[in-house]
Amino acid sequence: MAFPTKEENLATAEKDAEVLLAAARAKNGEYGWTFVKESNGVAISKRALEGKSHSQMRGHIKLPCSADAFMEFIRPTGKRDWDPSFIFGEDVVAYDADHSVIHIAFKAPSSFVTNRDFVIMKGFHTFEGGVRVLSTVSTSHQDVPEKKPYVRGWTWAGFVAFPMSDTECEAVYVLELDPKGWVPGWVSEKVNIDQPSCLGSIKAAIAGKTV
Repeated sequence: MAFPTKEENLATAEKDAEVLLAAARAKNGEYGWTFVKESNGVAISKRALEGKSHSQMRGHIKLPCSADAFMEFIRPTGKRDWDPSFIFGEDVVAYDADHSVIHIAFKAPSSFVTNRDFVIMKGFHTFEGGVRVLSTVSTSHQDVPEKKPYVRGWTWAGFVAFPMSDTECEAVYVLELDPKGWVPGWVSEKVNIDQPSCLGSIKAAIAGKTV
């Protein structure tokens, strides 16, 4: 099996950051995005993907911090106090201060579904106007083979932060998730719809509240 090179992973991260930014900027009614509901203070929308059984999901929220502060808050690989499904996260290889391959695992939403893990290319990016993007996309690495008790999933996701002031930003979370393996349809749909609501937990954690 051929594994992606450093150059390939970095190129993928740059390309994905641009796509994430475009998805975050699109309004409901554009490019297939439709409003679903509000949950945990987060406006959630989705769009169907041609030829795929899963959808892209998106959440919007205003946060009580700058765009830069938000990116620093979500930067640690091994700490996600705002995510109750988080099991562990670890850096596999760091290319530089803003780009790395990580290994991360999450609890399944049901006891009869196997927990999932992911190997991800993670990158932090800065665009014009101070817009910040964290891109994450599944990759593979020779040091992290698939093994039990996890099923290796696939994800393409990221956070985008639009500066509003020194103390506020608009945060958008865009997610496409294929859990692979066996997952009941209703479980997969629930996970997809609930994932963007993590922004509400992040907001509470930033504000110093109990998540």
